[in-house]
Amino acid sequence: MVLIFGGMLLFFGEGLTLEGLYGNLAAVLGGVALAIMIVSARAQKDNHPAQIFLIGSCLGGMIGLPSVLQETWSLADAAIIVYLGIVQTGLASALYSIAIRHIPALESNLILMLEPVLNPLWVFLIIGESPAPLALIGGAVVIGAIAVRAIAGSKCIDL
Repeated sequence: MVLIFGGMLLFFGEGLTLEGLYGNLAAVLGGVALAIMIVSARAQKDNHPAQIFLIGSCLGGMIGLPSVLQETWSLADAAIIVYLGIVQTGLASALYSIAIRHIPALESNLILMLEPVLNPLWVFLIIGESPAPLALIGGAVVIGAIAVRAIAGSKCIDL
């Protein structure tokens, strides 16, 4: 976990400034919220982990409802939101609630850490924007640490 944290600092290091303090704090709080969600879902492994996602979705909906009501929506906008709600959030949450019953919370968290690390790769492949050198080094450290943990975990070795 120390290696992963260090890799994430390198990964985002060039974007850490006092000017972006509120955004950085929001990112940290988002990470803490994700960790709470993972631990809560894992704690429900013998019951219904999907309940955690349902509660989170309802809370998010209530928080976002005032903003949604202030906007004007086209049919295409509504269709995109419905699609994202069902596929990106709903299907992913359903599959995750099944998977969390079978893997430890730490392993789950490590797998989820791949998403922000691989984002620059997708941006590079789709848009052509090159990631910063520190981001490449940080991403390599995180992916390497996750791979080592996965290999060690499969051999029942605790790091």
